[in-house]
Amino acid sequence: MKKIFHKLLIVSCLLVSTSSFAQLTENFTEKDRDYKIAWELYVKEKYSAAKNVFESYLAENKGSEHNKINAEFYAAVCSYELFNPDAEQKLLIFTEKHSECTKAPLAWFYLGRQYYRIKKYTKALPAFEKADVYYLSGDEVPEYYFKTGYCYFNKGELDKAAKKFHEILNVKSKYQTAAQYYYGHIAYSNNNYKTALEYFGKLDSSATFGPLVPYYITQMYFETGKYDDVINYAVPVLQNKSPQNNAEIMRIVAESYYRKGDYKNALVYFDGYSQATPTLSRDDRYTIAFCEYKSEDYNNAILNFEKVTGKQDSLDQNAWYHLGDCYLKTANKTAARNAFQFASKLNHNTSIQENALFNYAKLSYELNLPGGLTAFSDFLKNYPDSKNADEANELLAELYLGTRNYKDALIALDNVKNKTTRTKGAYQKVAFFRGIEMMNDGENDKAIGMFEKAIINDIDPDIRAKAIYWKAEILFKQEKLDLAIKQYRTFIFNPGSVNTSMYNLGNYNLGYCYFKLNNYQESQSWFRKYMAKRNSDEVAIYHDALLRTADCHYAMREYESALRYYNDAVTEKAASSDYALFQRGVIQGLQGDAEEKSKTLTSLLGSYPKSRYRADALFERGRAYMANGDSEKAKENFNLLLKEFPGSQYAKRSQLNIALVYYNNKQDELALAQFKKVIGTYPGTPEAAEALNSVKNIYISNGKPDDYFAYVKNIPNASVSTGAQDSITYEAAEQRYLKGNFDDAARDFDKYLTQFPNGAYKLNATFYKAECDYRNKNYSQSLIGYENIISEPANIYTEKSLAKAAALHYNGKEYTKAITYFLRLEATAELRENVLAAQTGLRRSYYSQPNYNEAIAYAKKLINGEKVSNDIVSEAHLTYGRSALQLNDFVGAKNEYTALSKQSSLAGAEAKYQLAFIDYKMGNFKASQKKCYDVANQVPSYDFWIGKSFILLADNYIALVDTFQAKATLQSILENYEKDPADPEDIKAMAQEKLDDLLLIEMNQMKKPEEQPEPETDLNKEEK
Repeated sequence: MKKIFHKLLIVSCLLVSTSSFAQLTENFTEKDRDYKIAWELYVKEKYSAAKNVFESYLAENKGSEHNKINAEFYAAVCSYELFNPDAEQKLLIFTEKHSECTKAPLAWFYLGRQYYRIKKYTKALPAFEKADVYYLSGDEVPEYYFKTGYCYFNKGELDKAAKKFHEILNVKSKYQTAAQYYYGHIAYSNNNYKTALEYFGKLDSSATFGPLVPYYITQMYFETGKYDDVINYAVPVLQNKSPQNNAEIMRIVAESYYRKGDYKNALVYFDGYSQATPTLSRDDRYTIAFCEYKSEDYNNAILNFEKVTGKQDSLDQNAWYHLGDCYLKTANKTAARNAFQFASKLNHNTSIQENALFNYAKLSYELNLPGGLTAFSDFLKNYPDSKNADEANELLAELYLGTRNYKDALIALDNVKNKTTRTKGAYQKVAFFRGIEMMNDGENDKAIGMFEKAIINDIDPDIRAKAIYWKAEILFKQEKLDLAIKQYRTFIFNPGSVNTSMYNLGNYNLGYCYFKLNNYQESQSWFRKYMAKRNSDEVAIYHDALLRTADCHYAMREYESALRYYNDAVTEKAASSDYALFQRGVIQGLQGDAEEKSKTLTSLLGSYPKSRYRADALFERGRAYMANGDSEKAKENFNLLLKEFPGSQYAKRSQLNIALVYYNNKQDELALAQFKKVIGTYPGTPEAAEALNSVKNIYISNGKPDDYFAYVKNIPNASVSTGAQDSITYEAAEQRYLKGNFDDAARDFDKYLTQFPNGAYKLNATFYKAECDYRNKNYSQSLIGYENIISEPANIYTEKSLAKAAALHYNGKEYTKAITYFLRLEATAELRENVLAAQTGLRRSYYSQPNYNEAIAYAKKLINGEKVSNDIVSEAHLTYGRSALQLNDFVGAKNEYTALSKQSSLAGAEAKYQLAFIDYKMGNFKASQKKCYDVANQVPSYDFWIGKSFILLADNYIALVDTFQAKATLQSILENYEKDPADPEDIKAMAQEKLDDLLLIEMNQMKKPEEQPEPETDLNKEEK
């Protein structure tokens, strides 16, 4: 301040001395009279008149040189004061002509003022710099400092500007408040808040700057963390004044309350700010959401947090985390789980990432959804010293015990290096249930591996016993009977097995193992052990054990014991009582009681007219009548058999027996005709050979050998020598087949058929050659053989060949041919298992064609049929459901899938999904959502169907106009689902496509907010 007063004092002295000197020494001559007049007008601020006189004076060119220079200067100044457009030019000319003149600094000052006036600050600054403050007077001095400072300010040279403003901060002038404002503004820009506050504080009453400074003062208090000062200063300003940047001040006040933890008041000012602002920033959205969250206004907090997500930055992570907690507070655990998962994927804040991962794992566990096991494992690996580590370990152990995803659970448990007793117990159970899962899905070898792990980890004796049992079951199914016996015996003599529900079944299954190995003595012993301890609800198994025990005694020729058990089966009305009756009849025949045999078989045929043993019974009853000498009844039986079962394996023998009846009754002509019929109908068969021998005997006994020789000439390969070679060649091939040497056997059978195209064993050789080709996986050749057998009249190989040929055509996707053979097999099969195979093949073939109505028809046959295994019934329900769905029969499909959904299998998982899909198609979106979670909760779990169900879950969210949860669900699939090569569809690609579609729709629906202009303040406005 001393410096500016010193300058003003010097200038004042100069002006006084100059004026005195003019008054005392300067005498105006007549030539300078006009100059004097012009000067007096100028002093009186009559610039227009003065300008005219100065210019007239200059035009006459009569005065002194000194006065002419002054006149030129004042004329230019008058132009400036009059805002004449030539002012700039006049001042420039003066500074060029009179650069050494004492008026030159003043001319530069006026030139600077001229440029400043028209806002040409870049030109004004050099003009001001050439001016000299010592030549200025009165208000010109503060004007000079202010305008020079402002030019520097405009140029961005803030330090130089501040120095100029500083000169007049405390000098009373019309520039003082402006200088204080800009000086304060520069201090603010340089973060020198103390100085800025000092000078901004002096401007409260300024009309120009008073409305501007509250924002800066508020901002500075905020930046320095003086939140109480912000509130104490800004709240009254907002209430009592109308400051510029009113909305921004409200935002800062709101932010200050937020920083102080006063979320209720923060929301009040955020509400005012949001009403005054067309578009809120993500930061503002987040802060508002957080205040709502802290104020327990969770629903509104959710809406605002949701608008913050999507950038994968720190704010995004915070928003997801707090969204998770909001969803928890509003009892939406599924959405909370998704939110915590997203927060756990981001690593901007490791503390949030840790807590989010824990919460995601915990919610996955609570909701029985996949991901929890891996999440807990990752959590303990990454944060072993976390405060939540103990709880995580406890939940992880429980999750292992009750996991729905045995496959992933086992992988995680394998990665646990130091297993506690509790972990080993969990491992044992998980391995066991994984084994059950693999066994149900047909992965038997892998299932055995799982059961062995459950056996080794001997924590729970019940689980160990069950694992032993199911391992034995698989070995039995695989026909590894010696190993199965060993395992069943281990199970039976294992102390933990006694209390299991399948303990006594072990006796039954062990009996079957020995039965299949023809060890009938051991077999009947184990069957009897089973029967002694059988449960009342195991009726079917008990009946089967009765029959097998009888079979064992029968095989050991202990006929009385066999009869006792067969009779027990009949008395018990076992499902296979017809078989028991048949066997009783056979035994009676073996005991020489043909009459009782015929009675028993008659009872069988009368009680069970549709028995699958009807053909057998008719044949054996015919033989019984033959043995009793009742020729007519014998013929009746054999003819009835031929009528009802012309394609039966007994047809050839029945024809032969009719011939033998005639022969035994000395009816040679009838016998001869019948024998010839057998030879002609069944050439190359043992029956034909026997018939030929009988023909020979008749001709010879009647003394007609020539007639025999004439007849035999027309029978291919009927000569004795050829027949011997035929037999030897065939037997050699057959021996190789029986030894399992299928490559060599195939060649030998082929050689036989080439040498003896109509040989006695043509049929046998053709079939066994086909069997060899089949075992050698030469399916095309085997199919030729089977079809050759099928083209022959019905024989003992027809049924097997039909089954194999139909299956080969089905596997080759030749469904029309497969259907033809399956239909024929269904119509002619004597074995129940082949009837079921035919119906199963027809169901599959019709579905694959596709012919959904026929597929449904055969599915119904299997579902409603007798003695159909659970596996076949399940597959039939599945085909029925799929077909009904293709026919848009939602009611029918729903019935079938409901039946299947009770199963814990792959079919059960598909059924649960399809039930959810049907609800979705029928518009029952909430119900569909619930069923989608049923798929994920199934034990065991199936990743593909879980993935499909989550795709459907997203579709339901879209239908319910909850696109946020739809996106979260699809994103979850993309981050968690891994495609298996065996998957029929790419779940991940489907999720990505749906997510892209959603994002595109959102993009098209978004409206760009209109940009609002910032409030403009004329910072160059001077106070008057």
